[in-house]
Amino acid sequence: GKGLNVALSCLNYGRCTLSAGVLGAAKIAADQAIKWSRTRYQFKRPLSDFELVKLRIARMSALVYAMDSVLYMTTGLLDRHDPDIMLETALCKVFCSEMGWQVIDDAMQIMGGEGYMTENELERSFRDARIYRIVEGANEVMQSFVFGYGGKQLAERMLAVQEAVGWDREQPLGANLARIVRNGLRPSILRHALPLAMEVYLGKRPPMPEITRVHGSLADRARRFCALVREHSHQFKVQSKRYEEKILDRQAVQARFADNAMWLYAMACAMSRLDSQLRQGEDGAEFERDRQACLHFLDLAELAIRRNFAALSDNADESMLACAQAAIAHNDTLPNSLFYIPERSPVAAGTGRTPDR
Repeated sequence: GKGLNVALSCLNYGRCTLSAGVLGAAKIAADQAIKWSRTRYQFKRPLSDFELVKLRIARMSALVYAMDSVLYMTTGLLDRHDPDIMLETALCKVFCSEMGWQVIDDAMQIMGGEGYMTENELERSFRDARIYRIVEGANEVMQSFVFGYGGKQLAERMLAVQEAVGWDREQPLGANLARIVRNGLRPSILRHALPLAMEVYLGKRPPMPEITRVHGSLADRARRFCALVREHSHQFKVQSKRYEEKILDRQAVQARFADNAMWLYAMACAMSRLDSQLRQGEDGAEFERDRQACLHFLDLAELAIRRNFAALSDNADESMLACAQAAIAHNDTLPNSLFYIPERSPVAAGTGRTPDR
């Protein structure tokens, strides 16, 4: 009777070991690229003097620190034998595979053509890193999972309120009024319905959550993080009301929430790690690198989250869908024989181009 739990546990471990692999490759790639930038000269100056190279160095350092923090936190949950960490391991896998690819891509850009040379080892990391975004659950699948599983409890609570005091178009007037009045007089329902209505219809946010135990130098960062968490919850409620059941098919919308959940989780992990380092009194060049990496990551994450918030109402989704449909329609006019077709395609098996053996 524990087969499902065993299978899910294997997924949890697999996503963490995958993340560890790409983290190791990213760390080596970042250090190699930074050393290259210090010793490779252009215009009589080291590459590291140029601001656009510094941008990549800073991003690599920030993302490696965050990946390390996320993996440490998530494997800690595994070691603690928490009963349900599917969401956390999914976030860990998506974050480390996406950011690991970004780090290795930045390293390749800094090393230039030399990065492709097998003797420099970066080229193998570059090839290997791409598969991490596909295996152990493709990241697009993970985005929908994070949205659905992560938002399940809040969505169920909203649905319960809607069923209790919301207007049902399929019910007659009298039945609607009787149900709404009956449930509206119940304190247990009113306690949830009123704040939800104020938030969804009037935009009145609830009080921010608080992080009460944090190093003084991180107090402002913690406050900003809490504000983002509150806004994430608010936008989930607003967009759920806007799309209702149609949100189940709006994967572009789901992805924005899933990505923000990923960034928020990574921010929490990174702040927790830096808080621990500060309390332990760490110092020296390595600590200063870590401190600045964490602070830069928090800025990058906050910017990404706010861009996703803005994209919920200002985006190119409509033209994207139209463009994709037009491209698909044109492709359908091209003969299958010119292209590779999945061997087990239910509609076109055996009609495609034969691969060279």
